[in-house]
Amino acid sequence: MHKKNLLSIFERRIEENGQKTAVIVGENELTYQQLGCEAEHIAKAISHKLSTLPKTDAPIRIGVCIGRNEYLIPSILALFKCGYTYVPLDPVLPQERLSFICEDSGMTMVLTTTEYTHRFPHLPVLDVSMPLEECDYSWNSDSELAYIIYTSGTTGKPKGVTITYDNLYYFLMCAASPEIALINSDARDLEFASIGFDASILEIFGPLYCGATLVVATDEIRNDIGKLYQYINEQKITHASLTPSVLNVLPSLHFTHMKTLRSVGEPMIATVAEKGAQQPYRFIDAYGPTEATVFCFSRLVDGKVYFRNIGKPYEGIITHVVDKDMNELPVGEIGELLIGGRQLTPGYLNRPELNQEKFVDSPFPEDHQIKLYHSGDLAKRMEDGSIEYVGRMDSQIKFHGFRIELDEIRTRIEQEPEVKQAYVRLEEFGSSQYLAAYIEALTPHLDMKVLKKRLSTFLPPYMIPTYWIPVSKFERTVNGKIDKTKLTNPFFEQYVRNSEPLDAKEQMLASVISRIMGIDDVNIDIDLIDELGFSSLQIMQAVQSLAFTGFYTSAKDFYDYHTVRAIAKHHQRTHHYWLHQPEKSKPTLLIVSGYTGFNFLYAEWASRISQKYNIHIIESYFETTEGIVQSTEQMVSKYYDWVKPVIAEYGIDVITGFCVGGELGLYLAHLIHQRDGLLPHVVMLDSDVERTDARAKSVQPNYIHFTPEINALHFDIEMTLMETYPSFHYEGKIAVFLSKLYNDRLSFNETDPVTDEQKAWARKCFEDSPTLWKQHYPDCQLEFLNTDHLDYLRTEESITPLTEYFNNIDFTA
Repeated sequence: MHKKNLLSIFERRIEENGQKTAVIVGENELTYQQLGCEAEHIAKAISHKLSTLPKTDAPIRIGVCIGRNEYLIPSILALFKCGYTYVPLDPVLPQERLSFICEDSGMTMVLTTTEYTHRFPHLPVLDVSMPLEECDYSWNSDSELAYIIYTSGTTGKPKGVTITYDNLYYFLMCAASPEIALINSDARDLEFASIGFDASILEIFGPLYCGATLVVATDEIRNDIGKLYQYINEQKITHASLTPSVLNVLPSLHFTHMKTLRSVGEPMIATVAEKGAQQPYRFIDAYGPTEATVFCFSRLVDGKVYFRNIGKPYEGIITHVVDKDMNELPVGEIGELLIGGRQLTPGYLNRPELNQEKFVDSPFPEDHQIKLYHSGDLAKRMEDGSIEYVGRMDSQIKFHGFRIELDEIRTRIEQEPEVKQAYVRLEEFGSSQYLAAYIEALTPHLDMKVLKKRLSTFLPPYMIPTYWIPVSKFERTVNGKIDKTKLTNPFFEQYVRNSEPLDAKEQMLASVISRIMGIDDVNIDIDLIDELGFSSLQIMQAVQSLAFTGFYTSAKDFYDYHTVRAIAKHHQRTHHYWLHQPEKSKPTLLIVSGYTGFNFLYAEWASRISQKYNIHIIESYFETTEGIVQSTEQMVSKYYDWVKPVIAEYGIDVITGFCVGGELGLYLAHLIHQRDGLLPHVVMLDSDVERTDARAKSVQPNYIHFTPEINALHFDIEMTLMETYPSFHYEGKIAVFLSKLYNDRLSFNETDPVTDEQKAWARKCFEDSPTLWKQHYPDCQLEFLNTDHLDYLRTEESITPLTEYFNNIDFTA
């Protein structure tokens, strides 16, 4: 039994890495020594609390209901120090589900913080955020269970999967091994998953097992895809586990410090596999049911095999692909995947009949009388011994990273007294998937909103259907089953029509939302969340896409206002602003954003020079112009009016911008010199000094999250700026940082082919740019960065040298 071995490993890591950072949560950090002390303190408080409870022979199982704060990891580790069983309780769960888990698990007590103590009126509670009383604790050698994690069940109630300390030990031996994960004590591992999702087990215990640093993403980071991407790079994350759904909406999979990125929790997506295979780090697809301890297969995604291949099992894992009669199938034939071996858990808590059905004695002599788990996954074995995932045999689905039994939702709905029968399925609307519930009621005019609200007190948010469709009477097949082909969702048509013209903000919001959903349009008065089913992941994607052009919203805006009309009404355009409160003692840097919004492109680099500069930002011209541009002179004159107060109070020492933003910045510097006599130092970031034939030969960028109309409008604005760029000569100092590498990816939409003429023109512009700069400004400083135009300011090859240059500008000379 490896229970003591596992604790010994954790204790040894604490001793070996005393002053090394163990955990980072927001602004809080714990060294390994501090983590050990905090866990010891909480372990002694648990012992004291237990000493005040009536004596019992029942196993000690302790719930942890703590937010993503500095108390979470020490509390979980404290349970392992005591040898008790950990039961994760995600605070977002509805009360009914929390109460069920507490009762079903036979929970002894709950570790929580002040904000959640009221949720456990019938259990002893230890508030770890308050001063704690201690007493010595003794090692509990009785329980073999390390943790119990609850997953969706077909009976209308979740089922608790019991995982032993041995299961966890063997899992960590494989999943956190240097050979598979390239992890060591120098690693920085992201904890992103909910504690109710079993990927959190690897994210928490993997780094502690190796003496690495665990970086816990706060809810703010988890709910904003742009902040998540930035956070991974800022925190120098080397290891992370994210679902394909999240990976698919990240702005890029280019992470500067990443060593191993795992795709977990859902079947692999082809586009994610393609992007992941191109990265310089290890991109791994990890597969496995909770019943086999988090995951038990992994594959290096390198683009050489089919993206649904899940690789080979970990050491000590036994697999068979069988037909319905439990006969082993030959290579290439599809059957059910059975899993056994040292990571196979004992089964479900308090479910003997289900255990008998799902965990069966192996009929194969070579297995030496082990148990095999019926995974319910269809798969086939390949020639090289790897397994290819095909799909599911039953009503279980993976949705938003969670395992869901559709029958649990159906059963729960049918427990309502007004419901005769329900049918729940996953439906596609545009490019997205949603849960839809069809209801045959016993009473006329059943209010579906009331029914949905009732269900939300029993089931977590990710299990609540988006669409609720009343059915007068289910039509049946000849076998008496519900005829699914006769069920149609009437809401789809209602949600894609607008009866009135939209203003610029409404048009931009509707454009992004409809493109993300893969539909033609979106009604600006439809409730995006409760009616349209716009998911938290899609909200994150929308916020990121809008930020591309400087249209800044937040996930909170979507949750507060719900409709396109309301979000647009409350949105305040941000034309120009200070990044931080300015100080008179600092030089002032003006960033002219250009095509892309500041947060999308400049934020990471600007954060590295903000100690030296007051930074004032002029936002993307798409946000500042509201779609109307007459000429460069007209727009830059408006820029001058905005920064006039900045000039008066702080002056402007440096002006910079990327691409067209730099070109606008150069002309603005010229105006400032003419009108105020100042000569700001201008730094051009991969900008041109001369553009000819731009409208005729440029390729219109067709960004996938904007409608063709929005893309065409943006293209027209940019071409107007290029065509009306005035002729002038700036007298101040100019530095030009150009891309050394050429990228011939000129189109963002494969359906719009690029002509050979356009390719040749773009190449010539790239090659001629250095010569033209020297012709116009012979004294300019000309530098080349080891990047291309598309990666500029997005990778260290440009960010690092630019940071060094700006931080070393001498304003005393």
